Amino acid sequence: REPGCLAALQYAAFGLGNTQYEHYNSMGKWVDARLSALGARRLAPLGLGDDDGDIDADFESWRASLWVALCGGSDQADGQEEAEEE
Repeated sequence: REPGCLAALQYAAFGLGNTQYEHYNSMGKWVDARLSALGARRLAPLGLGDDDGDIDADFESWRASLWVALCGGSDQADGQEEAEEE
């Protein structure tokens, strides 16, 4: 593939892994690096979930940064959850 062929693509990636393994989160890291190398634009930092720790907390932290990116810099996740509770 040619560099820049995915210039129209925006993406966010969250990898799942366990720090006990030699190749911790290698697939998530590879996908992120490959998409970026092909010109895609990362919307949020690569998330790395560690099953040896608190993978749910890892995801929630990443999800918060994703919402900020998707909502144009304002954290709408809390407001959305409050609206759903009403």
